Amino acid sequence: MRWKAIGKISLALNLFIILFLIGKRLYFSNRQETPSQSAEFLNTMRNDAFADLPIDSSDIVLVGTSMTEGLFLNEMLNDGHILNRGIGGNTSRMMAARISKIAEGHPRTIFLEMGICDLFFHISLDTFARYFDQTIQNIRTTSPGTRIIVQSILPVGDAYADLRPQLERFNDFMKAACIRQHLTYIDLFTTFQENGRLNPEYDMDGIHLNGRGYARWAEQLIQKLGAN
Repeated sequence: MRWKAIGKISLALNLFIILFLIGKRLYFSNRQETPSQSAEFLNTMRNDAFADLPIDSSDIVLVGTSMTEGLFLNEMLNDGHILNRGIGGNTSRMMAARISKIAEGHPRTIFLEMGICDLFFHISLDTFARYFDQTIQNIRTTSPGTRIIVQSILPVGDAYADLRPQLERFNDFMKAACIRQHLTYIDLFTTFQENGRLNPEYDMDGIHLNGRGYARWAEQLIQKLGAN
């Protein structure tokens, strides 16, 4: 079964994700930059790499932060029409600025994962809300036929407990905005939380998921696609 196939690769994903995260941290640790400057650099670099990659109306595009960057749904399902446009460190402002380029290809569906980096950079809810709404508007203006699916911010581990109150407010805003704007909303927080924190079964480093966690996330997205 498809779920069993996803489960079998979770151990391999664990190893890949560990190497991926270590590589990124080693790279950026050698650059004399603030986290914000590193995020801007990575955003520019990845957008340049994505610029000439085609997107068309048969594609499903995953847009988000490093959380999405590590979600290899296309390889899990062996489906070349699932495209990953996750960029580590991406804030809502960065996504609002780059989303029109993605929408120009008129993809069938865009999955949005945003907010965790805004929390890290202490961006206010009002600012996040403005760029969230701008992101949605940019998609709808550029590609009215694209289905938009918004995902909640996932829970965090105890090392990041200070982020939890604002994280809850961000999620409450997105859920209400999706109702108001008739968007599909996926509550990943409930799926991955245990007593309000990231379930240790899925926890890689307090923020990112391990291979088992990514397999669980993939199930959620596949179910949402299959239900419609």
